[in-house]
Amino acid sequence: MKPFTPQLAPQASDARASARVEPHVIAQAADWMSRLQSGAATAADNAACEQWRQADPAHELAWRRMALLGQDLRTGLDQMPPAVARKALHSASTAGTARRASRRSALKSIAGLGVAAGGICLAREQLSWRNWNTWTADHRTGSGERRTIELADGTRVVLNTGSAIDVRFTPMQRELVFLAGEIHVTTGHDPDGRPFSVATRNGSITPLGTRFIVRDGMLAPDGSGDKRDPIAVSVLEGAVRIRARQLSAPLRLDAGQETVFTATAIDTPASAHPQAGAWLDGMLVTEQMPLARFIAELARYRAGSLRCDPALASLRVSGAFPLDDTDAVLAILQETLPVRVRYFTRYWVSVAPK
Repeated sequence: MKPFTPQLAPQASDARASARVEPHVIAQAADWMSRLQSGAATAADNAACEQWRQADPAHELAWRRMALLGQDLRTGLDQMPPAVARKALHSASTAGTARRASRRSALKSIAGLGVAAGGICLAREQLSWRNWNTWTADHRTGSGERRTIELADGTRVVLNTGSAIDVRFTPMQRELVFLAGEIHVTTGHDPDGRPFSVATRNGSITPLGTRFIVRDGMLAPDGSGDKRDPIAVSVLEGAVRIRARQLSAPLRLDAGQETVFTATAIDTPASAHPQAGAWLDGMLVTEQMPLARFIAELARYRAGSLRCDPALASLRVSGAFPLDDTDAVLAILQETLPVRVRYFTRYWVSVAPK
């Protein structure tokens, strides 16, 4: 039987593309896609699905995002060695068949495909998305990608590698929902005076006429991690007010300051990392950064797995490095440090002692 290929309607408008899709609509789209991919779909099933898609713009948008996600994963498989791709597809197919009756079988099949494939070329891409919401976000970037978005009120948002946001503008408020990665926000002036805020898993950030960076705290600017799962904020201009989800008192953060916060606590403000925004210019600027942290940061900008041998962790790296050519950066490391870069495949690279 000829494999089912989801068909997409003509490209949606910018306003429609940034609309939020409710979880129950995504579940319905998954149900329809699972039914049509089952191999037992009838002409009546196809007609009913088409009717469902046309019944509401949100239905078509959910269908489009499901289809695009499948295309993303198929593209990843196309870049894998054939034997590995076949194994990934077989694993996903077996898992999907066993769960065919599940209402979320399409979602689980896609997720299974991503996990199976991820061991070689999609691991970092998959792990960078915290949950399904990031896959269906209004705006997102892949590994090594940066994107600038201008919102209806003039606010400009730059998404760094592996980032995702939702946009929720209503007649009463303007809200960005930060889902993953790192964003730079330059707030616009709203003639209607609607308040602007950035919602995160740990609380909210309210700008006071400003430029600021929000970053997943597990990805600290120096390349280190934080097991508390915080959100990091750096203010470049103006000020912001941070309110942790389980704290009543907010904290004001002024230009030149940064902090991290969890749902229950906000750290004391410190001087902002001087190169927190270097990624906006496509650069990674470091001074005496431990090599292990440097490699962890560089790995965010390339697909696949990039590892550092623990024996090299104490080596230090200083300089300015182009993020758009991570292979060139690895070559520089090999020339200037007692390390060798081993390419097992394009998507599986390690840095080891010479």
